Amino acid sequence: MTSKVYLTTPGHKFNLTREINKRTDLNNITKLILWAIIDSYNIDNGKCFPSINFIASKVGCSVSWVKKNMKYVYNSGYLEVVKGHTGKANTYKIIYQTFYQVSVWVPHNINTHEGVLNN
Repeated sequence: MTSKVYLTTPGHKFNLTREINKRTDLNNITKLILWAIIDSYNIDNGKCFPSINFIASKVGCSVSWVKKNMKYVYNSGYLEVVKGHTGKANTYKIIYQTFYQVSVWVPHNINTHEGVLNN
């Protein structure tokens, strides 16, 4: 089971950009795109829908570079995408933290391996 906490405060924005900066599995263009999207997020109304053209201008690269790197942005785990209507930008929900519920086997009797599965 997974629970998510979405971006809701300016402090979350700051902490999230620091976390992204530390990720060694993301290339620099992907990080810049994520930062541009996070920077576009409106804390007051929870809206975030920058177009690819807007992201490209904010990052300082071509639209084609942004499009090529969006798969890495989507796979980074920081965004939920609500597809836009024809000709409109996607809406993004920015995930601040993801929590996973883990099941653990807890033995009652080490000799017989009897126990319970705790969720």
